[in-house]
Amino acid sequence: MGDIFQEVDEELRKDKFEKLWKHYGRYSVGFALICVISVGVWQGWKSYSEAQRLSSSKQYEAALNFHASGKNKDALIVLDGLGKSGFGSYKLLASFKKAAILGNSGDIEGALETYEKLIENSKNHELFRQAAVLFSVRYKLKLPSVDVKTLIKDLKPIRKSDGVWKFSADETVGILLMSAGKISEARKIFQDLAENLKAPSRLRGRATQVLTAIGQQ
Repeated sequence: MGDIFQEVDEELRKDKFEKLWKHYGRYSVGFALICVISVGVWQGWKSYSEAQRLSSSKQYEAALNFHASGKNKDALIVLDGLGKSGFGSYKLLASFKKAAILGNSGDIEGALETYEKLIENSKNHELFRQAAVLFSVRYKLKLPSVDVKTLIKDLKPIRKSDGVWKFSADETVGILLMSAGKISEARKIFQDLAENLKAPSRLRGRATQVLTAIGQQ
């Protein structure tokens, strides 16, 4: 009798399993396929990302070597390409480096154009866009005709924020005020910077040096 009940029990389990398979088997297979495909896609993307990152890294290093060797034209060609199709953060690094090379070599308009593209790109993080604004203002100071009031206005949002560029923006405004002959207003800004323990020590040191230089003017 025991064997009969065991056989009946096995048949019932088999029948139950077949019914469950009919209802859910295809979903199990589908889920398994999705898992396999997902793993394959992830591994493929990981390999692709590593290859792209390595390629961009080598290109950026090559650009730096060209620049260090005085071959700015070659450096700019590489950086321009990276700025358009570089992987991840290398696009930003390339654009900032390109602007710096252009500006330092006397092509202020070229530098400002590059910074403007960084500022207008809403996909860039706000901190990078603020950096582009700050650097562009410092290059605009070198232009023959400059509107100090407009530049100070451009820096106002950065000065009001709690971002990493806040104190650099304050320092730049102090420089702008000095260039406009507003020494007393500039002195106040540099005094605040020199006394602000939250400001970077190097920046506080520069502020102290400026205060010493301008004295009681």
